[in-house]
Amino acid sequence: MNVKFLSHISSVAILAAASLAANAAPGAATLDGEASMQVSGTVKSVDAARRIVTIDDAQGGTATLEVGADVPNLDKLQSGQRVFGTTTRRVHLTMLGDGEQAARIAEIVSADEKTGVVTLKDAQGAEMSVQASDAAKASAMKAGSRVSVDIGAQAGA
Repeated sequence: MNVKFLSHISSVAILAAASLAANAAPGAATLDGEASMQVSGTVKSVDAARRIVTIDDAQGGTATLEVGADVPNLDKLQSGQRVFGTTTRRVHLTMLGDGEQAARIAEIVSADEKTGVVTLKDAQGAEMSVQASDAAKASAMKAGSRVSVDIGAQAGA
């Protein structure tokens, strides 16, 4: 897992690191996958030997990130510094029925069953692409449908 420090912040509500479950109808179509997302926060601690950085994020949570060897000067990163980067998170999507609610909802923009890429748009208009673990399951995700979005732990962790 690589975290690359960015020179700008791109905050997207749907990309919060906290995991929130939805109350979906039994038998609802689901999809598990991964999404690359931007993270930002204040450095809480740095373990340069293990290449692990712990940050306090904007949502009030704590995120522990494995930092790739391509990130230079990790030993110079100090507690209290603001950082911006990208990480890969596990994502679970559940189709919602009419009137069904969830903690975090997005609309499906497109779903490609060949590549397994499902593109979502949140209430603020921000888009996110989810790479399905099983590309065939993307066929159940129809453009215009609403899904519950559960963002989990760092992928590969």
